[in-house]
Amino acid sequence: MFQKIIGWGVGYFFEKYYGELDEELVYVIDNDKNKQGARINGITVFGPDILKCEDSEQCLIIVFCDNYSEIYDNIGHYGDFEAIDIITYLLVENLQGKPRFLLKSNSAATILSVACPEAIWKINGCHKLMESQNHLILERNYSHIVIAPISVRKRENRKDDIVAVIYNDNFEGFYRLQEFIRYKNSYQGVIIHSLFREEGVIAPLLNNIDVRGKILYFLHDYYIICRYRFLYLKNEFCLDNKEVLRCSECKVREENEKRYGYLKNIFKKHHVLLIAPSETVKRIVRQVYVEEEILVIPHLTYVKKTCSKKINFKKKIAYVGLASPLKGWDEFIKIVKALHGLYDFYCLGSCGEEQRVEGVTYVSVGSPEAEFLTMNQALTELEIDIAYLGSLCPETYSYTYYECFEEGIFVITNVRSGNIAEEVLRNGNGKVFTCTAEMIEWLSLTDEVHSCLSIPGMRLSGIKPNEYLLQIL
Repeated sequence: MFQKIIGWGVGYFFEKYYGELDEELVYVIDNDKNKQGARINGITVFGPDILKCEDSEQCLIIVFCDNYSEIYDNIGHYGDFEAIDIITYLLVENLQGKPRFLLKSNSAATILSVACPEAIWKINGCHKLMESQNHLILERNYSHIVIAPISVRKRENRKDDIVAVIYNDNFEGFYRLQEFIRYKNSYQGVIIHSLFREEGVIAPLLNNIDVRGKILYFLHDYYIICRYRFLYLKNEFCLDNKEVLRCSECKVREENEKRYGYLKNIFKKHHVLLIAPSETVKRIVRQVYVEEEILVIPHLTYVKKTCSKKINFKKKIAYVGLASPLKGWDEFIKIVKALHGLYDFYCLGSCGEEQRVEGVTYVSVGSPEAEFLTMNQALTELEIDIAYLGSLCPETYSYTYYECFEEGIFVITNVRSGNIAEEVLRNGNGKVFTCTAEMIEWLSLTDEVHSCLSIPGMRLSGIKPNEYLLQIL
């Protein structure tokens, strides 16, 4: 039992998740000297040097950051502390209870999925695909087991491979990996959704189970080629203007080469089929994975139909999705400031208080307490004219793009947005810009904008999950 619970990080994750903690933090740590000495939610912020005064055996550090692995390394400089990131911590807390007897049936007609805790806990885009796949798998009378590796920094670098287990939508408990394998080691097929937390579990897992069908790896990000899994960090792009990887200039090149060398051996040994949701992903990944089989399977299927655009131009522009610098939030703010008074601006999604600026109407979407249950409802009822999807990283597959397309919303994006730019150019339902200044210049010409929005275009209908997954498994 720990005597002290200490937080690390007072940014977006702290603001979003601190209120869900049952435990009281004695203080919180942040590397930003401008924040040190302040009090946030009644808790004092200190620099990391304070840990030198603590007994590591009495303290647990909860990390409120998405780059938890780097923080774990940083913590090691100040003492041999145990640490856990906030997502995993809350997952453990929320899923506590008496686990049932695991996997009652030994039937081989079982699909195994491997995912990160964020996907199971439904806080990232991966869970949308997983939910649709789970529905298809159970509908076809397979059993479905989902496991998520749990990452915890243990003292003296001790580590057990622990997995959270969900069986046919029911939480079963937390198990050591070898214990889980003993319970069930035969599967019809395996779907791997993410390795960015604990790629180390894949080799012992695949080496000790029998898979009668295919093993699929879904490329939700670019972690298998780069630690910076979105190929963008702190205003540095991993791709040049011709979509070529800049690995030769990278400071973590050796680390990345070691990782993808390790993964290539696993993929080759177990005949893993890489699944890219778009041609963009296949082109980028193919630069490193030259010999591996990569199959393009979009997450959704749909029918396109011609639609007439509305004449009534409301001059409403909406940022769609999580307000994040990676998704172009800072660039959107530039547009808001430059065109203040010319358009009404909205943010349809989560946005922390510290990120908000004047001139934007903030609308929550997608939760029971939100103003709109779905993005489609928000786009339609607010009469949005233009959706800003300005991701700075090459998106593998953007669900929000297809939600906008379904409602006939005009999309503006940039050349670096991956799947979004590719689809806008292919479908002609928006414009792709080389930079934010170019976007601002076009938006300032409201007559031209109105003309573009009034041209008959396309919209989607009959959107549903792609069932081809089960055919190849």
